Amino acid sequence: MTLNTLSKLVIAFILGMSPILSAAANQSMLDTVRSWQLEELAATFSDEKTDRCLVNYPVEGDAETRRAGALLACLGQDPFGSNRPPQVLVDLENTGKPDWLLTGAHRIEIFEEKLRKAMVSELTTGYNIVPIPLWPEFDVERTVIYGHSDWKHARQLIALLITEGLKIKVTALVKKSAFLYRDKWGEPAHVLPTLTNGHRYIDQLEYDLFIEFAKPSDIAKFVELVNRYAKKDSESEGGLIHGAWWQPFYRTLVSRPNAHELSVMLVSSDGYRTNLMALPELMAPRLPKLQAIDVDWQIETFSIWVNPGFYRNQLGDYR
Repeated sequence: MTLNTLSKLVIAFILGMSPILSAAANQSMLDTVRSWQLEELAATFSDEKTDRCLVNYPVEGDAETRRAGALLACLGQDPFGSNRPPQVLVDLENTGKPDWLLTGAHRIEIFEEKLRKAMVSELTTGYNIVPIPLWPEFDVERTVIYGHSDWKHARQLIALLITEGLKIKVTALVKKSAFLYRDKWGEPAHVLPTLTNGHRYIDQLEYDLFIEFAKPSDIAKFVELVNRYAKKDSESEGGLIHGAWWQPFYRTLVSRPNAHELSVMLVSSDGYRTNLMALPELMAPRLPKLQAIDVDWQIETFSIWVNPGFYRNQLGDYR
């Protein structure tokens, strides 16, 4: 019998003999899951997944407690231990405005003024800006780039993938984003800025998660999980992780089943880059108009493949 197995038997004996200790241990599991910002993810655990994750741990209690213990166990933690979150989750924390946004504020604002002209001229529905040197290297065959604005959502999404047995490497890149607001999304929580043509748009810091999987076929499993747990289909829908969007945005640089091709006009200016997307048939007529906004812009083009929800966004839909 290993020491780890013996310790678990001792814990099981103590918990069975002492309701006070059992309650304290259960509360500790719940508190840990909440402190790691994973409570909505824990609530998605089915009985089958809970039992599977707890196969080596004698967690007793109500369904919420067992789901909390199962989440910790599936993340490779001891539900009864004093745990620190996995480093991959620690790295997914909102640290506020990045240094590059502060030191380059003037140059970025000049860039954005011109990009907003492109939005008014309907050359793009939005943009995101990042410093050219920060763009990470990754294996295009095994990587999905996932965009969002809520860091709690990022932690829950990555934890979800891990609890489903996917082996991943994650790099997060903060971006300065703006995109047209769809009226059917409902009234926003605060007043939105307006373009000169009257269209409202969202202007915020977001991030891209570069999720590199162990093998290309894992991307299909990722798509299935996003559709099930990270895509909102109705206002009252339950069983989703925190911050699920109507139209998630993720893309690959290689084609894949049930994905839609979009063309990207990669604009580089004064140390920064932005990806402007268009339907493939619209890219050629848009390029000269885009170049006319600033003749010094360096523009490259390439294809990406996006999820159906985001493709519908490019067509003007809100779901």
